[in-house]
Amino acid sequence: MSLKKLRLKLLITSGLGLLMSLSALAVEEIKSSVNLPTAASKSDEPKPDLAHANPKTTVQLSTNIRAASAEDHLMNSKYAGGIFEIIAEQNFTSYLSGEFDVMLFVTTGTLTKQYRTSEGSAPNGFQLAKALLNLKPFSYTSLQVGVLDVEFSSILSSFDGQGFPGAREIFEVPGENLKFKLLAAQTVPTSSTAEVKNSEDGITTRLDLYTMGLSTNPDDRGSLTLEASGTYFQFQNLTASAATDSQYLGNSVTQVGSQARFKYNFEGTEWASKATYKFSRKWKSELFGSQLVNQKAPDGQNRAQLISLGNTLMTNGINYSLTVGAYNNDSDALPAAFTAGRYSFANRFGWTAMFKTEFERQKMSLFGRFVQANEEQDIIYQADRQSVFLGMEAKYDIL
Repeated sequence: MSLKKLRLKLLITSGLGLLMSLSALAVEEIKSSVNLPTAASKSDEPKPDLAHANPKTTVQLSTNIRAASAEDHLMNSKYAGGIFEIIAEQNFTSYLSGEFDVMLFVTTGTLTKQYRTSEGSAPNGFQLAKALLNLKPFSYTSLQVGVLDVEFSSILSSFDGQGFPGAREIFEVPGENLKFKLLAAQTVPTSSTAEVKNSEDGITTRLDLYTMGLSTNPDDRGSLTLEASGTYFQFQNLTASAATDSQYLGNSVTQVGSQARFKYNFEGTEWASKATYKFSRKWKSELFGSQLVNQKAPDGQNRAQLISLGNTLMTNGINYSLTVGAYNNDSDALPAAFTAGRYSFANRFGWTAMFKTEFERQKMSLFGRFVQANEEQDIIYQADRQSVFLGMEAKYDIL
């Protein structure tokens, strides 16, 4: 592959990764805190028991206006547009329900400063974040199959907004003061770039996740809430196309003929904890910390960490929140082709700051995020980067 083609592929791949970052912001609704990294989805948050619920359909429309800018000596990406998201839930019976989440994003602008052709323009299209059936034969167990909104590694918000086909099993034991949860997921990871194949030579890439979590029950009177989780992850049968794309995003690869192969496999653990303290009914703070270790890569290339502090002020139907954090992501902590790269790609370290103003009665919010992403190892395909995201979101209940 010529240097010119490599450069073009790098610019287009980086731009697509940034666009996925933009859509990931829409999916997560820009919460003021960082969620614990688990194989669970946002749909796993506590809900009313459906054992005696009647069949019911709920549909919500979310409209978003987004603008983004990311600059370094390889890229001068500036684009804006709208994201329209439909979120639907259907309770078929007391033990069977379905969930659906699809987005249409329409953007304009450029992904690179090198090209003015259609290849350098901000793309448009659909994204399926979730389409699953949830079978809950008992109040403490459930099985989900379909396209799952997998959230693994809050360090990077790696898979926000990317639907992974597969299955997820959940076992939860609520207690008076402590909640215990076990999760397992078997998925086929999908990439933020179109060139990455999910299977080659009849062998399909897999991501297996096993998580155990503990949390104390929140106290409305204002007190300390603690959460902790541990996750084991394993990627299997990673394809050559995934390695080829990942080398432009920071991973270590080796060349086998004209194709790339990952230099190290990806299997390890992630531990995370979060403490939330409610000083009053109007003010709370959250401290979050997480560390991921890829046991198949050598020291100095296998870790990722994040620590963040968030504060939220709630007054007169308007919530103000500010979160700041610092992170480090070694070159081979995770396969970069399968991450949205919201904070950075692999081989990056830096800091991030996010604000959000939420108007509860109007169901509208304003938000923004700044990310400083510095490269760890100096490689030809990367450079220090600053990214800025600004937007507005409004939600409407259709049914």
